Amino acid sequence: MPDGTLSTRYRFVHVLYQNAVYQDLMTNRRVSLHRQTGDLMIRSYGGEARRLATQLATHFDRGRDFERAVEFLVHAGDNAMQIHANEKAVEHYSRAVGFMPKLACEKQSSMLAAIYRKRGAAYLATGHFGDAIEDFSNLLHQACKSYNRAMEHGALNALAEAYLLRTSSG
Repeated sequence: MPDGTLSTRYRFVHVLYQNAVYQDLMTNRRVSLHRQTGDLMIRSYGGEARRLATQLATHFDRGRDFERAVEFLVHAGDNAMQIHANEKAVEHYSRAVGFMPKLACEKQSSMLAAIYRKRGAAYLATGHFGDAIEDFSNLLHQACKSYNRAMEHGALNALAEAYLLRTSSG
C-alpha cells in the first residue's frame, strides 16, 4: 500500500465467481467490509485519498455511511471539474444531492449549499444555464434560511453571472 503496509491481493478467474462470492456474503458482513475497505484506503493513501474519491464514495455508499459517501462524491465532482469533465462532475454532485434525505437534518443545509454552488458552476461550464440558475437560486434560499450574508452575496453574484451568460448565449 502507499503507506508501506503489506497487503494481499485476490484475483478471480472470471467476474461471475467474484459476483457469486459477493452475493453469498450476508448483508451485514458486506456492509461492514465496504466500510472497513473505505477506512483502510483512507488510512493507506492519507492525503492522496481524494484521488480515489469515486471508489471511496462507492464503498461508503455500500457501507451505508452516507455522510462520508456524500463527502467523497463531492471530492469526485471536484476532481472531475479539475480535468474539465464537467458533465461527470454534475453526475457526482447530483448523486450527492440524492443522499441528502439519508443525512441528519443539521448536516443537510451546509452540505447542500456547497453542492449547489459547485454543481451550479459545473452547469455553467456545460452551458446548462437554466439548471445553473436553479442551483444558484437554491443556494440563495439556503443562504437566506441560515442568515449567511457572505453566502447570500456569492449566490446573488453567481445568479447574475448565470443570467448574463444565458442572455448573451442566445
